[in-house]
Amino acid sequence: MWDSGLSAQRSAAQFDYQLKFAVAAPGDLDEIRQLVAQLGTDHARVRVVPEGTDPAVLHARVLWLVEPARQYSFRYTPRLHIEHWGKRRGV
Repeated sequence: MWDSGLSAQRSAAQFDYQLKFAVAAPGDLDEIRQLVAQLGTDHARVRVVPEGTDPAVLHARVLWLVEPARQYSFRYTPRLHIEHWGKRRGV
């Protein structure tokens, strides 16, 4: 598990922030939840996106990612630029 190195006096809540995670497998959500708990992060500041650069892979991941994101009060963010224009820079 990732070690934040934050002291007891400091937490993520002291900063204006959002955390964004690219999720490739359902087990990634367990690690994200552990990290969020360790940091004391507001779940509404957590963004999850499906990992991938292929529209078919992204669609497959959306099918199992959206509901857990809602359940854990994370924000789901699609990768529309890949769905619309493919794996291209500058779009």
